[in-house]
Amino acid sequence: MTASRRGKRAAYALDPALAYLDQTPPRHGERPFERTHMDHTELDILLVSSVTGKPLAKPWATFLTDAYSRRILACYVTYDPPSYRSAMMAFRLCVKQYGRLPQELVVDRGPEFGSVYFESLLARCFMTKLERPPQQPRFGSVIERLFGKTNTELLNQLRGNTQASKVPRQMTDEVDPKRLAVWTLDAFARRLTEYCLEVYDQMEHRALFQSPREAFAQGMLRAGSRAHTMIPYSEAFLIQTRPSTRTGVVKIHQSRGITVNGLQYWHECMRSPAVFGKSVPVRYEPYNMGFAYAYIDGQWIECIAETFLQVHGRSEHEWNLIVIER
Repeated sequence: MTASRRGKRAAYALDPALAYLDQTPPRHGERPFERTHMDHTELDILLVSSVTGKPLAKPWATFLTDAYSRRILACYVTYDPPSYRSAMMAFRLCVKQYGRLPQELVVDRGPEFGSVYFESLLARCFMTKLERPPQQPRFGSVIERLFGKTNTELLNQLRGNTQASKVPRQMTDEVDPKRLAVWTLDAFARRLTEYCLEVYDQMEHRALFQSPREAFAQGMLRAGSRAHTMIPYSEAFLIQTRPSTRTGVVKIHQSRGITVNGLQYWHECMRSPAVFGKSVPVRYEPYNMGFAYAYIDGQWIECIAETFLQVHGRSEHEWNLIVIER
């Protein structure tokens, strides 16, 4: 009756939760790294520029959390909206911290989780992607509750939080986030990481009756270390997390080198007559357009941008905005 009168979204809250559960395996896995959740959220805090001190924007955070222990495996903060770049950076943090990636990954149906680069990385690392049904947040309750907990326990206690701006008619200059904002992106990212690894990780979870750190250690002790799943944080892994161009290959020019995303890159080995004129696979660093990587003579060669001083340290998203403005 509710669905016919008010629509399926209104009736969703009345659906029985048990109807969606498979009673055979545990829905959160039987051990750490068996099933994880990844999602993005816009944080309720206004950050300032590290150069001018003026308010900039609200950051985005990408969380990767373990469903079995509720432990936060990775937290990546950036100004960029949700994209495959943020997902790959979260994978890098997970491998750097724990030396492995999960067996199953639960994501929503966002376009960043369906990109070629994202799917290729999952295939190379033998991960299975599980998509949540559309417009049914109940399947992502593990990470959705983490978003709310982070807001209430951390962000709402920091200067520059945007609680007051949600009721604009009641907001005064005394509580205006633009006047109170003091956190830069770097300082806030370190504070959020400290909260995830030291505070939240040691707080007792109501569903576990123990802290995520204790549940994680207990699960690893029972399931074993599974050394065969370890992934070294090496240049080979970093190459896998770097995206390629639309075609995947570029042609080497004798004097100009290679062109990637409208920028020219060069390495001395491109002067060889045996190399120029060939089409080789290419990859680039999404958060530093100063470098690109070409696969020449059986190895990945680091090439430097012609306009290195202008693009060094700039992300792909930031550089595209600069090109559009010009």
